[in-house]
Amino acid sequence: DRSDPLEPLRRRLERLVLGGRATLPVSGATAVEREAALLTRRMMPTGAQLLRQLQAAASVRERDVRGAAKRSDPSPLVNAWLEAGAYERAATSKLFRIQWASRDTGG
Repeated sequence: DRSDPLEPLRRRLERLVLGGRATLPVSGATAVEREAALLTRRMMPTGAQLLRQLQAAASVRERDVRGAAKRSDPSPLVNAWLEAGAYERAATSKLFRIQWASRDTGG
């Protein structure tokens, strides 16, 4: 499979920027877990872990005493997004370097 090995993480990061916390709903945890498992199979265990952390941070919902949702502190989600984004950029750069090196050696 020559597809982008980071595609599941990259797609979730982009969707989060475009649609916010709602793009990682608690009800979507099963889909995120499937994507994390795919990253693991693609030898990207750190990406899988960061995707799970992103889901966990997005799933935090604070409630008031009546049970109504209240505005959550965005810091955990922002930090998870930044960490996952930094990893995605570094891993993409590494994959490009590997690809170029294999072209230079004829592999």
